[in-house]
Amino acid sequence: MNKIAIRPRFKIEINMPKYELITRISDEIKSCNGKCEINLLRNHIIFKIPEHMQHFWSPELSIEIEESEEKSVLHCILGPRSGIWTLFATFYGLSVFAGLIGLVSGFSQWSIGSYPYGFWLVPGSIVLIALAYLIAITGQKLSYNEMLFLRRKLENAIYK
Repeated sequence: MNKIAIRPRFKIEINMPKYELITRISDEIKSCNGKCEINLLRNHIIFKIPEHMQHFWSPELSIEIEESEEKSVLHCILGPRSGIWTLFATFYGLSVFAGLIGLVSGFSQWSIGSYPYGFWLVPGSIVLIALAYLIAITGQKLSYNEMLFLRRKLENAIYK
């Protein structure tokens, strides 16, 4: 987790069947004294901080288990809760859309000989995207200890 990423991803390969992995992870959750909880959905596990301990930036660890004959592969994404991530993705999308609208309207105005004031939306949308990115990175730094806690709990469960 040293490189800057809004939703860090990592992969763990282990020689263990899926049911044993899920059992180990469930046992690890029981041993964390209410500091973490788990949601199990077939091949998907969501590892998170309990609601009463969460703050706006609290992360969750989303784990997708891919099972083959010899091993299990865990595809993990460590990031904000799904509601917060949806909010940021929507904000990014709307900012990009505003920039595209600015480009189209600016070129249209320019092509008919009018003042291309639509181009002013482009730098505005770039500033909004940069601002959202900086807010996301700040949130990640504020939740860094919780991110490490979730990852350590997963690794403790797997490598017992």
